[in-house]
Amino acid sequence: MRTSEWDSEICAICLEVVRQDQPVYTMSCAHLFHYGCAERWYRRDETRTCPVCRSGLDRDV
Repeated sequence: MRTSEWDSEICAICLEVVRQDQPVYTMSCAHLFHYGCAERWYRRDETRTCPVCRSGLDRDV
């Protein structure tokens, strides 16, 4: 979920705005999340997939 402005990026896990000063994680499929949200998702999701498109993750959070 992206618009032309960085501050309009929305974390699909928590549905909050991702601010420029927050640590982020960009998955191999290019979806971007708050780092903490991605870390919690990765630990909870045994299949290791993106929460948006379900593509496989090729690296650790």
